[in-house]
Amino acid sequence: MYIYARRLPARYQQNKDDILKWNKDLHWNFPRSAFAACTFNFMNVVTEKHLDFGNMAAGLYRGGHLILWELKLIICFPPGSTILVPSSIVTHSNTLIAPGEIRHSFTQYTAGALFRWASNGNTTDDAFRRTWGEYR
Repeated sequence: MYIYARRLPARYQQNKDDILKWNKDLHWNFPRSAFAACTFNFMNVVTEKHLDFGNMAAGLYRGGHLILWELKLIICFPPGSTILVPSSIVTHSNTLIAPGEIRHSFTQYTAGALFRWASNGNTTDDAFRRTWGEYR
């Protein structure tokens, strides 16, 4: 990820650090990962064409054999591949697999709301706007 988006890994890590500093009782799923959440998909995973609109727009995410609709690309990856996709701004899906084949996917991501929470001083957008209004 560093090659294509130099500042992005640090931004994810800083967000993680800010949230864990705010609440020391929270535990990250994978301590060495900067992503806050994950999804395991088992048995013949197929996704419909979609955007992950809740994710941070600049974020790059991991996925499987995929179609990138705006780019008009169908990309085949070998088993075990890691794919980074800005999934909130590129419509994506994947293809069916042949009978008898199995596909699993493991996706890591961080919801954009967690970045806003940390940037707002550990509060919601609404609470931040109410507080900000006092200083106008």
